[in-house]
This record gives sequence, C-alpha cells and structure tokens, in this order.
Amino acid sequence: METPTFRKNRSTRVYYGWYIAVAAFFALILSMGTRSAFGPFLLPMAEAMAVSRTRLSLVVAVSMLVFAVSLPIAGRLVDTRGGKPVLLAGTVLLTAALYRTGRAVTFEELLFWYGLVAAIGFAATGQVVFQAILNQWFVKRRGAVLSLLSAGAMGGIGLMTPASALLIDFFGWRLAYAVLAAVVFLVIFPAALWIIRERPEELGLLPDGDPVAASRFSSTGGIEASVRGASFWEACHTRSFWLLAGGYFACGFSMNLLSTHGVPMLVDHGFSYIEASWALGVLGLVGIAGSVGLGVASDYLGRKNVLALIYLLRAFGFLLLVTASTPFQLFVLGGLAGLVWVGSSAMTSALIADLYGRVSIGTIFGWVYFVHQIGAALGAYIGGAAYDWLGTHVIAFGVTAVVLVIAALLSYRIPESLSQSQRITVLAGGAETTANPQRLDV
Repeated sequence: METPTFRKNRSTRVYYGWYIAVAAFFALILSMGTRSAFGPFLLPMAEAMAVSRTRLSLVVAVSMLVFAVSLPIAGRLVDTRGGKPVLLAGTVLLTAALYRTGRAVTFEELLFWYGLVAAIGFAATGQVVFQAILNQWFVKRRGAVLSLLSAGAMGGIGLMTPASALLIDFFGWRLAYAVLAAVVFLVIFPAALWIIRERPEELGLLPDGDPVAASRFSSTGGIEASVRGASFWEACHTRSFWLLAGGYFACGFSMNLLSTHGVPMLVDHGFSYIEASWALGVLGLVGIAGSVGLGVASDYLGRKNVLALIYLLRAFGFLLLVTASTPFQLFVLGGLAGLVWVGSSAMTSALIADLYGRVSIGTIFGWVYFVHQIGAALGAYIGGAAYDWLGTHVIAFGVTAVVLVIAALLSYRIPESLSQSQRITVLAGGAETTANPQRLDV
C-alpha cells in the first residue's frame, strides 16, 4: 500500500476543516434552532388542538427523551460508519417529521411525529454528529471551532424563534412547519452530501493542517493503536466523565425550560408575543459572538474555568429574567445574558476530546449528551406542570438557577487534562482501581 502524503497548508489555501465548520454552523442554525423554537408554537397549537400546556409539555419531554436515547446511537454510528450517512438519513427523517407535525390533528399524531420521529432526526443532524466530525479535524483550535458550532446552535435560537413567530403570524402554525421542513432539507442535505468529510486523513491532511504532528500517525495514515484514546467504557469509569455529565444535565434542564416556556412566561408577565420572541432572539444572536469569544478564551484560560463561569452567570440570568418589567429591560438583559448564554456544549465536547482522545469522541459525547437530554426532558415538563399547578413560572426559573450554581461547582472540579503517563481513577463497586486510557494527548 502506498504511504499517503501529508500536505502542508499553503498560505493561499484555506484548511478544509473550516469549510466543514462553516457548513456545520449553518446546519445547526436550522436543526438546533428548529428544535429550540417550539415555544412560539405552543400557544397557537394548544388553542387549535384544544390541548393543555401540560400535555404539550409532555410531547416536548418525550421528544427530549427520544432525542437523548438517539444521541449515543448517532455518536456510535459516526464513530463506526461515518458522519455523512448519519446526516443524510437524519435530514430525510427530520424533513418528513416536521411536515407531518404541521399536519397533525390529534395529540397522538403530534406525539408520534414530533415526539418520536423528529427527535431522531434532530439527534442525527445535531451537535453530537458535527462535533464528533470536527474533533477529528481540529486540535490546537478545538475550543474556537467547537464554539463556532455552539454559536450556530445559539444563532438558531436567535433566528429561528422570532422567524417561527413571524411564520406563524403570516401563515399559521401548520404551514409554518411545512416551510421549516423545506428549508431544513434544502440546506442540510446538500451540505452533508457535498461538503462533509470524516477525517483529515481522507484528504492527506492532519488535524489543524499541522505537519508537525505527522509523527503521531502510522504509515497507513491513521492514529497508531497505542495512542488511539480511551474507549467509552474507560471514560465512563472516571470521575471526569460524571462531572461533565452532571454539569451538562443542568445545561439541558435550563436551556429547554427556557426554549419551551420562555415565550409563554414573558407573555404571562405582560409582554407581547412578538416582544417575547424577539427577546429570546436577541439573547441568541448576541450568543453567537459570546460563544466564539468564550471558545477562543478557553484555549488560553482553561476550558473548565470557562465552563464553570458560563453556568454561574447563566444562573443569575434566570433570576433576572423573571424580574424584567419593560421591553427595554428585557432586551438589555437578553443582550447581556447572550454573552455567556452558550458555550457549554463546545466546552464539554472539547474537554472530552482533551481527556479521552479522538477515536470514541462521538460515542462518549453522545452519552454525556444523553444525560443532558434527561435534564432537558425534566426542564420542559416541569416548566409546564409547575405553571399549571402553581400558576406561576417563578418557582421553576428559581429552581433552575440553583441547579446551574451546582453545575458551576461540578465543572470547576474537572481536570484540564490526563497525561498519557497518568493512570485514571476508576469507580467500581465503591473501590478505586486504575486503568490506562492510552489516550492521544490532544
């Protein structure tokens, strides 16, 4: 077999990984943005279908749980089969599910198409898949490029929440879902088909396009077996895995409580439907710049420090959000909160790659994201149930702030790295043993 040649990046050529990153950015705006934009649909859907907020919250909760179960499966498929087929199949499923959601006339149809099929499509076109791919392409600039993906996801909230509200205002909620289905297919499917590549070695490149790392690769162009990284089983037996998962649980709980009940809460507090949607839109749009800035900072200040800061400031944001009384206060708060509102996904994924290597990043991050979605399901359901029971959103938003403070403390205890010479502590039956993760120090 002929030994592949690793090419240096010429100053006149853009490293191909950046094309993938840009394609992923726009794909996540649509995929994650549409998933987070259920809030504007909730009230008109409840009125048209004569369904309570609690039952609609149950649909969202089921969707989050199915999404959660699908994530480690999607991550494993990316690790073993590649990201392109996962993205192509996921796009087709998501397109069909969104269209059929808009055609649903019964609660059971809504539960099937949005709660089940759309959830699988969201998982197969979401952050786990794209971050698993891009973790193969970047090392030195991992924090920055993964934060670009978080910016895309947050930009999706910033764009798709008000865009969905406008579509509903002009066309009604049913046709709005048909429009979203068409846009999702026309953007994500071509990007997956023509732009996505699994690993830089396919093009004779190295991560970051850095020829200095050539010694870490075997003559067949892959990572040598002795430094392939930790398996999922090794990773889940470390404290770091569970500290990351615990923090990410709080991320899911808080973000999905906000995306599902933020607009209804603000409407209940006297804001107009459009004002409430645009407030979350401002938060998301500012979050794009904030996420990229935090990603760059994490490459210098440490990812766990930035992650803890994100959770802590997000906790204060939830407390302040329920106290806003004028549109000016609401938009200023949205702008300030947006600076630190996202980035937790990028920091979590980057820390996983830093600690456990590249080879099982999809599977490991998929299971951490599974825990995230358990929190997401609870946040979405508890927000609606608490309102129907107590008649206010204040309690649910206050509890969320406490959960986020705990997440900040957990995140601060995560180690920055595990050197190849270190042996990681394994939690097994209450006794401590050790195992060598055999990780590539990237």
